[in-house]
Amino acid sequence: GWLGEDQQLLSTPRASRWRMADVGGETLPRATCGLHPRGGRELGASAVWSASSSKPGNGVSCARDGSTDTYWQSDGAQPHTVTAQFARRVAVQCVALHADYRRDESYTPLQVAVLAGNASWDVREVVRVEMVEPQGWCTVSLTNDVHTCVRAFVVQVAVVANHQNGRDTHLRQVRVYGPPSDVEEAAWTRAGASSGLVRHACATLR
Repeated sequence: GWLGEDQQLLSTPRASRWRMADVGGETLPRATCGLHPRGGRELGASAVWSASSSKPGNGVSCARDGSTDTYWQSDGAQPHTVTAQFARRVAVQCVALHADYRRDESYTPLQVAVLAGNASWDVREVVRVEMVEPQGWCTVSLTNDVHTCVRAFVVQVAVVANHQNGRDTHLRQVRVYGPPSDVEEAAWTRAGASSGLVRHACATLR
């Protein structure tokens, strides 16, 4: 489901709890071109979706309707955020975003961060990437050599900068992917617990 524009879960009013990394002038990794869920399940249908702002007629539901001809459009100051709030802590492997530089030009995201945590007002940055003139799906992995997934109640996509220094942004679709099955997720969690090392399972954000 999703919240109406008058019921949005915002991180901005409590920005002191919203921890984004200061990357300075360092070169950011690029998002992977294409849709690469690695056999994972799309979890978004079980989340409540909200946005930091929305243009009338282009709410966050447009980024979850299955069509790349529609889009969510922000209507406020950067960073622009889309938030998925889950009823239980879920394991997340990657986030997939659909953007189209040819159609959206200065509205196209350039620098995107994925944050996660236990509440919409208390999230921290997991990864930040660049999407250089994207034309379709881009996949942002939340895995590395330390953890195979991230466990959280909230996953948030923050558009930090747009192409051509654009103010507002378009996201045509957003998807959140977890492990292929509950069995595999449970196996990863048990492996981490038995070894005492989170890096063998999922990193739980606290």
